[in-house]
Amino acid sequence: MGIVFLIMIAVGLSMEFYAVVVCKSALLASIDRRRLAVNCLMIGIWQLISLAVGNLIGRLLNILQFTAEHHAMNALLSIVIFGFLALHMAKSAWKNESIIEKRISSLAFRQIGAISFHFGFYSMITGLALSLLSIPVASQTIVFCIIILSSVLLAFYTGYRFGYEQKTKAYVIGCILLLAGVFMIGAEKLV
Repeated sequence: MGIVFLIMIAVGLSMEFYAVVVCKSALLASIDRRRLAVNCLMIGIWQLISLAVGNLIGRLLNILQFTAEHHAMNALLSIVIFGFLALHMAKSAWKNESIIEKRISSLAFRQIGAISFHFGFYSMITGLALSLLSIPVASQTIVFCIIILSSVLLAFYTGYRFGYEQKTKAYVIGCILLLAGVFMIGAEKLV
């Protein structure tokens, strides 16, 4: 699995962040750059911790010989994980929940923490899947850090300037990219 695959999975996963942050930032009266930097730092650190925990779980499975020499099983588990994430995004796009618009001065740290914690689970299982595919942790960390933080920054400004209408498109794009990743795994590892 190459860098294109890793970027595709990272962008697909970051579309979930994008959709949620666009909705939250559409309600902001103004964007405070210092607070935005702190929010991005908080999100980035938590996602990297979650990705590392997922990688650690994958490494432990290999050490305990559950998946060490079972490349087809590892690929199948990764397909199930990315398929689950893609279906979740498709469901979110289909539901298209409306948002109660009420202007707020800024996002509370609790709200950013809740968003980070919620998506930490997705980052953790993504780290597990990537670990099972033997993708180096350094590559994962660099790619995910750049793409998720870029996505969050873009979402803050997009939501603030244009509103939350882009969330359904983000879910659909994320679903398509994750499904493309599933097909890449299947074509490379199972055939």
